[in-house]
Amino acid sequence: MLTGRHPFLADSLVKQYRNIVKERHVPVRKYRSDAPRVLEMIVNRCLAKRPTNRYETAMHLSANLDV
Repeated sequence: MLTGRHPFLADSLVKQYRNIVKERHVPVRKYRSDAPRVLEMIVNRCLAKRPTNRYETAMHLSANLDV
């Protein structure tokens, strides 16, 4: 919703799923250069591959969004 595009691009559903699991997402600022860097950092953390690198709870995410 932030960029109007999917964070993982592919020309088929199978490739799309593979990209979600294996590849890095397209950075927010590639499509929205006006997006604040802190917002891009929050999105990066939300889309992290390893669960331990993501927000522990929605409350933790909410706290960063209030910045």
